Amino acid sequence: MKVYALLFSVLLFCLFALTSRTKIESGLVLPSIIGNNMILQQQMDAAIWGWDKPGTTVTVTFRENKVSTHADLDGKWMARVATGEAGGPFTLKIEGTNAVNLENVAVGEVWIAGGQSNMWSRVSQSKDANREIASANYPDIRVWDANTSPQEAGWPADTPQRTVPAQWTITIPQTVGEFPGTAYFFARELHKRLQVPVGIVHVAVPGQEIETFLSKEFMQTHFAQTLEVWEARKKLYPEAMKRYKAELQAWEAQRAKNEAQGLKPLEPPREPINPDTFAKPGELFNGMIYLLWGSGGAIRPTL
Repeated sequence: MKVYALLFSVLLFCLFALTSRTKIESGLVLPSIIGNNMILQQQMDAAIWGWDKPGTTVTVTFRENKVSTHADLDGKWMARVATGEAGGPFTLKIEGTNAVNLENVAVGEVWIAGGQSNMWSRVSQSKDANREIASANYPDIRVWDANTSPQEAGWPADTPQRTVPAQWTITIPQTVGEFPGTAYFFARELHKRLQVPVGIVHVAVPGQEIETFLSKEFMQTHFAQTLEVWEARKKLYPEAMKRYKAELQAWEAQRAKNEAQGLKPLEPPREPINPDTFAKPGELFNGMIYLLWGSGGAIRPTL
C-alpha cells in the first residue's frame, strides 16, 4: 500500500509540474484591462500587473518612470508606476520573459460603472440616439466593457478569473452605439468639464441581484443569513412551482366560470421566481469583479 501511495504521490507531482510548466512557459501575460488605449488614473501610483515565469524580473517603464519587480511563485507580479498629470498619448513598456509595448495609453479619470439594466442599456437605446452617435468623436473617452451587448448575462464563474474577453475602445460613431449609455454621458460631461481623458470600466449586468457581485467569502462573513435564504429559496423552488401549477389550474377553471357569469376575473396566481434565473452569490464577482482587485485600488469606486 505504501508503494502505491508513493507512486500516486509522484504521479500527482509530475502532473502538477507539467501543468505549471505549461503555464509558466507562456511567458509574459497581461489581463485584458492592461492593454492598448487604456486610461490610467491621474496623480497616483497606478498598479500594473500580470503573470510571468516565477522569479522573473519584470520592469515597467512609463513617462520616464521605471519600476522593477519579480514574479512570485504563482507567476503573479505587480508594479506601481507614477502616472503624473493628465495627458497622452503615451507608450507603456513591460519587460519580462518577453517585452510588450502598450500604445496610445492616456492618463486622466477612471471610473467603474456597475449595476443592472439602467447602467447596461446602450447609447443606441438612448434618447436622440442617431444624433448622439453621429456626433460622438471623443478619442480621449474610452470604455473597457466587461459585459458587451452580445454577452448580456455577464461572465459568471465558480472560481476567480484573471481576465475577461474585453478591450479598451475609443469613442467614435462606429463604436459608441454599443457603449453603456449612462456611463458614456457621464464620461462625456466629465471630459468636457475637466478637459482630461476619461475611462469607463463597465461591469453592469441586467436583472442580477447584488449578492452575485460580492465575493462568497464576504457574504459568509457579513451576510450569512442572506446566503441561507438563497439556498432555502433554491431548495423550496420545486415544491413552490408544483403548488403554483395547481393554483393556476384552479384559477383557469374559476376564470371560465366567472366569464360565463359575466363576473370580474380574479387575479392570477404569481409564478415563483426560479433561482437559476440569477447568477449564484459570488459568481459575477469571480468572473468580472475579482480581476479588478489586481488594480490594488487604482480604480475609483462604482459610478
